[in-house]
Amino acid sequence: MVIGLDTESFYSGEFSTKTLGAKRYASDPRAEHYLVSMWCPEWHYVGHPSEAPWERLQGQTLVIHNPAYDLLILEVVAPPLELEAVYDTAALAAYLQCNRNLKDAAKE
Repeated sequence: MVIGLDTESFYSGEFSTKTLGAKRYASDPRAEHYLVSMWCPEWHYVGHPSEAPWERLQGQTLVIHNPAYDLLILEVVAPPLELEAVYDTAALAAYLQCNRNLKDAAKE
C-alpha cells in the first residue's frame, strides 16, 4: 500500500530548522510536533502524533515531500517503523525542473 504522509511542527524565527538544523530541531524538547497526516485510498488520519495509527505504516510505502525532514520527526514521535520504501516528491519536483518547495511544486 502507498501512503502519503506529512508532519507539522511549531517553529519561529528563533527556533527552526534554519537556526538549529533539522536533526537538532526535530529532537529539541521545545519542538512541538502537533500534527501528522496520513492518506491512502483505504483510510486516512489527521491528528496528533500520539493518537496516530503507526502500526498501519509497518511494511508500507510512504510518499513524502522532503522525507529527510519528516523521517527525523517520525524518529521522535513514532515507534520504530520498518517501511518497504519511501518516495520523495521534492526530489521528483527538482528532477522535473519544477520548484522544490511544496507550495510552488503543487502549482506546477
